[in-house]
Amino acid sequence: MPSGLTSAPPVAYANQPVSFVDQLAKRPDQELKVFAEKIANYANRQLERAKASWESSPLIAELRRRKLKEPSPPTRVVGVSVSLRKPLAAWTDTEIVKAATEWSKRGS
Repeated sequence: MPSGLTSAPPVAYANQPVSFVDQLAKRPDQELKVFAEKIANYANRQLERAKASWESSPLIAELRRRKLKEPSPPTRVVGVSVSLRKPLAAWTDTEIVKAATEWSKRGS
């Protein structure tokens, strides 16, 4: 059994109905192993996606350029957007930190 399988959140199972177990019972062992590994690695995949999103964000680039205190990156991907009606360079330090902190909280 892959490590992480028993602690995977329900969303890792794609919210499958109970009847899905019957469908799995008909699958060969190799397919079950692949399915189990995907479920077990769900949290790690989410963490990698969240980190990639954080690292490629213009907001975080601006925060780092200004050498402001960076909050912890989110651990899961969340739909966060900021208005760029005003260019990031025109944002105050407080606005930059507040937006990054909100993103971090939503994704933790």
